Amino acid sequence: CAWNDIRLVTKARGHSAPILTFDFGCADDSPDSASFLRSNSINGEALYWSTNAKKQTPLSQRHTRWESQSCIYGWYLEGAHDLYAEENSTCITSCCPLSDRSIVVGDSSGRLRVLPNPAMSKDTVYLQFSTHHG
Repeated sequence: CAWNDIRLVTKARGHSAPILTFDFGCADDSPDSASFLRSNSINGEALYWSTNAKKQTPLSQRHTRWESQSCIYGWYLEGAHDLYAEENSTCITSCCPLSDRSIVVGDSSGRLRVLPNPAMSKDTVYLQFSTHHG
């Protein structure tokens, strides 16, 4: 794709704060085309758009296959957010799937935690690694 071939198709508006992460996905029955866009804002909003209809959708797209699974606010990290809620000053800042069965989350205290994917319970067993931060 040449850069001069890229054009604005539409604008996705709706967040009340700056966007932190975004991801493209497709429905299970159409693996060859991006059908959805999701984005997270710095204040915890998770919004979803249909790229074909060019408008926001109220659906969470739980059964959508996402390209990178990099959005930190989604159903698959509910238990991780509950775990971090107990640590008042720490929050999830990044995530990256290792496989279909595990996901790594980075936090504001410089830790990496390997959790099951999806991470549905705050009481789940996880691996933790301390890193340099600051």
